[in-house]
Amino acid sequence: MFLRFFSVFIVWFVLSSTTLLAQYNSWFPTFITNSQKHTTTKPIITRNNIDYVALVELKSLFNFKISFNHKLNGYHYKSNSMSLFFPLNSSEVWINHTRHFFSNPSFFDQSCLYVPLNDLALLMGYSVSKTPSSITFSLNKNQLFSATSSLVSFQELHVDSTLLKFKHIDRIAHLLYKHSRINIKKSLHQVNNILYFDPTAFFSTLGYKVKNTEKAVTLSYNGLTYTIPYNSRIWSLSINNTQAHFLAEAPLIKKDSTAFPFSSLLAFLDYSLAHNYISNSLELLDNIHGIAIQGTTDPFSITILSRHSLLTDFDINASRGLIQLFTIPFSIAYIPKSMIPNQNPYISKISNRSLSFTYEQMHANSKLLGKKQTEITLHLSNKASFYPKKHPNGLFLSQNKILESFSIKETKSFYRITISGFNLDSPHVIKESKKLIFDFNDTISLLDPLKRFENHNFRSIRTSQLSYTPLVSRFILDFNKKIPSYTIEKKKNHYIISFRKEKPTVVAVAKKSAKKSSKWSRSARSSSLRNKVIVLDAGHGGRDPGAVIGRRFYEKKYTLDVVHRVKTLLEKDGAYVILTRSGDHTRSLSRRTRIANRNKGDLFVSVHFNSFRSAKASGSKSFYYKKRDKRLALSIQKQFKKDLPIKSNGVKRSRFYVLRYTRMPAVLIEPLFLSNPKEKKLLSSSSFRHSLATSIFKGIKNYYR
Repeated sequence: MFLRFFSVFIVWFVLSSTTLLAQYNSWFPTFITNSQKHTTTKPIITRNNIDYVALVELKSLFNFKISFNHKLNGYHYKSNSMSLFFPLNSSEVWINHTRHFFSNPSFFDQSCLYVPLNDLALLMGYSVSKTPSSITFSLNKNQLFSATSSLVSFQELHVDSTLLKFKHIDRIAHLLYKHSRINIKKSLHQVNNILYFDPTAFFSTLGYKVKNTEKAVTLSYNGLTYTIPYNSRIWSLSINNTQAHFLAEAPLIKKDSTAFPFSSLLAFLDYSLAHNYISNSLELLDNIHGIAIQGTTDPFSITILSRHSLLTDFDINASRGLIQLFTIPFSIAYIPKSMIPNQNPYISKISNRSLSFTYEQMHANSKLLGKKQTEITLHLSNKASFYPKKHPNGLFLSQNKILESFSIKETKSFYRITISGFNLDSPHVIKESKKLIFDFNDTISLLDPLKRFENHNFRSIRTSQLSYTPLVSRFILDFNKKIPSYTIEKKKNHYIISFRKEKPTVVAVAKKSAKKSSKWSRSARSSSLRNKVIVLDAGHGGRDPGAVIGRRFYEKKYTLDVVHRVKTLLEKDGAYVILTRSGDHTRSLSRRTRIANRNKGDLFVSVHFNSFRSAKASGSKSFYYKKRDKRLALSIQKQFKKDLPIKSNGVKRSRFYVLRYTRMPAVLIEPLFLSNPKEKKLLSSSSFRHSLATSIFKGIKNYYR
């Protein structure tokens, strides 16, 4: 029995060895370059017609210094002119801080790391010619992979950032990117141990313009041009009329549709992946390449470099002394954790950290946009403010002027108002009926939005961030009658407005006084909103889109539109209106209630739109929490029923945060369902939004009758 088993084993061993030798040949050639020869001590191994070279053989041939990076689990090869990094058992390879792919992964043999010879020579700028006894490396005239653009190279290396780590690719539901969800369930296919991807939906959703020719696929995006040939692994990128090249792991497969190697495509387009194992989904991350400070004198600017336009939810009113925070969702930074600018009078340090939220954190806070985020912190040494502006290649932070505070000095005959700030310019002055308006360009307002006065003519001071693009801050003096004569004086970072007090006129005849008093009381009743402080809260905003219908229909856009319309109507009727957000910016729930309470609002109205998984759900509803809220909710809901071509679902008590923590009567309204096609179509109409705003206005006005 033993002899039979042993003879079978010998036959199996001989056959296996013959097969292995047929697949894996080895030989010991001499390496030749222009300057020297090197006799190899480790064999060249040939597998499936691909030659692999032991990396240790390159050390003396190209004067490399070798080190092992334990954090990234790979070998670093450095010379005076070149830097190479080889992760273990991976197809990735790095040359001069740019990422590429071998056709096959590296492997170990006899304690040596082997990589594909021809791919390595191509990346290093050499062509290879072979004889039975030697391999000659000839330097190419065109060094394809020597790009130095800051949008191609990385300051910090990273490994397997586009590698798909799910064991079962058929379970992947979708790809998430900012406000988009891309179904990729049927787009991924495994071919010869390489994952391929049909990116048709990916390109159209993310805004890539695709042009197909006989030889290549060309992509246009954010001013960049990507060229991907059908029959070559060398892909090219055009940036500012200069070309950078990329070595992919495999060429395209063209059948019914064109399939791209998944990891190579994402790396070439400058993305990384984050895996969400709870929802079986992938998150697409923008790579951040660096941070650059422009300017040697005022004004300074900062650019956060990426090939993609980065989102941020920076809140200009949430200042923390000499620290400014910018959170960038769906991003990952491959840059040093901190940098210290040279002799900058305002910035002492810029630091960054990666934020990674757990499933529990994301479930508890629905406003968290993405699992992976980057937090950029500006540590300021002097008072300054940097405001984010959209940029096709990253994020641009511009240094801006600041309205920081105002003070009022009152005498028997004069008011003297001093506006203080940073680097202020003279404003544009506008005179309107009973209003004196000062618009400060390129200026951020940190002022309280309202200050009221009990004076015969001087009514109030109102401030706002009038617009964000362009950046304009507005300072308004409200008067009951005519605008008095005034003077303006500028002293360094102070802007001083002075004007006389007007004394009330004395009525001599008592009967006339009584008649006027009677008329005033009637007008007060007809204009019952005068001097009321109404806080309007546009739901969602910034990185929180609210309900998203289709690809581009965001709840946050329409809540803000309706709120601005209501604001106009209320102000015409004499009310003071304070907005919790006046632009597309994120506001926490606690900040919304803090704005309302700090400004001692008389009413709080939060505008939202409903959404449900069934398209049949329809109708308006108003929510209240406190007992004194109910009458306001009923007043607005009654007006909806009267004015809108939508069924009324009545009022309901609910524990919404903004209803529980506001100190004044408050209501949260949902006039319609965005998920209902008919009601969504209504909201798309400007005339309907005007009717809706008018209905809200009438509901508020009726509340005071």
